[in-house]
Amino acid sequence: MNTARWDELETLFGQALALPPDERPAFLDRACQHDAELRAELDSLLAHYEEAPGYFDRLVEVLPAPALPLDPDPARTRDDPHALTGSLVSHYRVLEPLGEGGMGVVYRAEDTRLKRPVALKFLPPHLSADAGARQRFVQEAQAASALDHANICTIYEIGETGDGRTFIAMACYEGETLKKKIERGPLALEQALDYAAQAARGLAKAHAAGIVHRDVKPANVMVTDDGVVKMLDFGLAKVADVQLTRTGTTMGTVAYMSPEQARGKDVDHRADLWSLGVVLYEMLAGERPFQGDYPEAVLYNVQHQDPTPLREVAPQTPEALEHVVAMCLEKDRDLRYPAMADLLADLEVLTGGAAPGVSASLRAARRRRTRLPRRAVLAGAAVATALALLLAIPSVRQAVLRGVGVGAAPMHLAVLPFTSPDADSSYRAFDEGLHLAMTNTLTQMKPYARAPLRIVPASELGAVTTAAEARQRFGVRHVVVGHVRREGEAMRLDLSLIDAERLDQVRATTVTAAAGEVASMQAGLVSGLADLLQIALTPQARRALTAGGTADSRAYAFYLEGRAFMERLDKPENIDTAIRLFGYALEEDSLYALAHAGLGRAFLFKYEQTADSLWVARAEHASQRALALDDRLAESHLTLGRLYKDTGAYDAALRAYQLTLALDASDADAYLGMAQTQEKLQRAEEAEQTYLQGIAVRPDYHPLYNELGNFYLRNKRYKEAAARYRKVIELTPDNVWGYNNLGLAYLYQQRLDEARRWFDRSIGVRPNHLAYANLGLIAYREKRYGDEANMYEEALALDSSNYLIWGNLARAYDRIPGK
Repeated sequence: MNTARWDELETLFGQALALPPDERPAFLDRACQHDAELRAELDSLLAHYEEAPGYFDRLVEVLPAPALPLDPDPARTRDDPHALTGSLVSHYRVLEPLGEGGMGVVYRAEDTRLKRPVALKFLPPHLSADAGARQRFVQEAQAASALDHANICTIYEIGETGDGRTFIAMACYEGETLKKKIERGPLALEQALDYAAQAARGLAKAHAAGIVHRDVKPANVMVTDDGVVKMLDFGLAKVADVQLTRTGTTMGTVAYMSPEQARGKDVDHRADLWSLGVVLYEMLAGERPFQGDYPEAVLYNVQHQDPTPLREVAPQTPEALEHVVAMCLEKDRDLRYPAMADLLADLEVLTGGAAPGVSASLRAARRRRTRLPRRAVLAGAAVATALALLLAIPSVRQAVLRGVGVGAAPMHLAVLPFTSPDADSSYRAFDEGLHLAMTNTLTQMKPYARAPLRIVPASELGAVTTAAEARQRFGVRHVVVGHVRREGEAMRLDLSLIDAERLDQVRATTVTAAAGEVASMQAGLVSGLADLLQIALTPQARRALTAGGTADSRAYAFYLEGRAFMERLDKPENIDTAIRLFGYALEEDSLYALAHAGLGRAFLFKYEQTADSLWVARAEHASQRALALDDRLAESHLTLGRLYKDTGAYDAALRAYQLTLALDASDADAYLGMAQTQEKLQRAEEAEQTYLQGIAVRPDYHPLYNELGNFYLRNKRYKEAAARYRKVIELTPDNVWGYNNLGLAYLYQQRLDEARRWFDRSIGVRPNHLAYANLGLIAYREKRYGDEANMYEEALALDSSNYLIWGNLARAYDRIPGK
């Protein structure tokens, strides 16, 4: 029996078992009306089920929902069991049914709000009344929606129709399942390794979240048209410490089951290692390692027989890869890879350490990763365990922590704008982009520093250009200064660390790029800054800090210029310029992940600027594309968080912010966005804690204080609001909104004289319409209606489009005697 035939048999068998015995014949009549052989096989299996209850009690849920059928077979006639085609479910317009399996009916639909295709999965009609099936279905959605990774199918939301039918909305991908690809024959070695590595990345992410897939098979591995693997259907996933299956139930598909699954034992993440090993074997050989004419035979072979050595059925397989697959297929799970990350590490060695989809030139530039022998790895684990025990002893723990610099005095610094002898203004945007890239790189280095790092954001520098100004303005102890020199197309960046208090140079280093190799500047910046601040970086940390890069110098130059224009939001047209520059970068290197990330952020800004929903889909697509190329880009997760928050998809926004912080725990904007989203969800206590946590991590970031002040103001906690606004003023003395907001906090407390003083201070920094409008409100409360009108007139002279102030002015005129 071939693979396709066996999978069809499995699915129908599972559907039949879910029905009462007296309804099964009619179901089989419908399902097998043109296939007598299939009917006979099913009758035989059902007869064995009746004769061997012990075995089938364990197998009863062996047949899960098939992979999300997003590579539809046009030759197969599909029913519409829910009669939903053409209808509107929540904000999704149902277009067509895609398929039906034991645990779900799937439709293609359109998200009318975000104008994107989605897949909607419902319980099939015959299970709708089954409370256990509904619970497992909801558990599937909850488990999958907890995961957000480039190699895992994205879950948007869980919903319910008006008549109580539960559904999940998920991403709809163009492509085909790995099952379809294997049906055409064995895959090329490089392709099989690429797909396996991507699948391993997604599963490693799930395992880190305490989720085991438990049903890894080719039908659950989607390959998009861009070559990106998406792990589908976590319908059999088990969230750590949560059991929803019946006692003794075995789950998964028999051909890919681990021996412990086949015996009905509890499973852990190592079951997924086994199943992925089976999939990798099948990709290379074109056949499964464990076969049989009936399920019992397959399960017996899984538990007791060794497969044919891979190189006998797939001679092109390297010996090292045969060893990798054999380690996955160890029947004793203690002898398999300890974790999916270990398997991934070996796959990366075999693929040259490159991420999927990167250009050949970038792949060649990356270092190959080498692995220790398994015995050495286990010895390292023993050392780690011993160290953990030693750290339990307070005196030892303190000594160790002092040795690695924990508790050392924090370094507060600013990166000053670069100087250059070049008179050519065409270099200005590149140099500004390079300055921004260096500031961002330093921010990303915080987790690796021996002492806590505080970096002044580039956007906060304003006109500060000297160490003394930085010391006075921000209270920094150190500054980094850079001087750019060019000789033709070659470039040299001289960096110095300056003690801002003593105006003394501490250390210096130089980063160079030969003609045509400017793209190497990113790696050079990482090394140069590490030397300057004496930060010891592991190879893994260096890879993370250079994530999403390019080997194309022109692409890198366009990208840096685009980032520079993104920082100049005072001119709306600068966003369009940035979009154009990121587009140029992608014309040079279409796989440049950072350029896709920058483009996504620029599209987000266009949406926030115009409120045109056209930019929503563009921002999401560009950000998802960036993450598909490199899932370590915190910026893209942050963009998605802001996008989802702005469009009301609050649960998705929270997940995106959480992923941002998992990659960069010091991202102040992620804390800010998460807290604002929690407020939208009416989770005020969580929001306050998130604001405070962000401030603890980034005590120099004034927007967090400002938004926390706004939070207190909305909750009528005026004294606490005033304290936060004072901190805004302390950090940014030229920020008119800090003074204005502080005035509001006093105004709400009826302390009018103090409120007036702060509004006047705001105008003294820069005349602004809000301060004048608030002074008008004070004049109204003091019944000085002429002064009230004058203040509103001043406000409208600065912003004539504010209809609220026009209304206030009209009412003020009505109150003036004689007018």
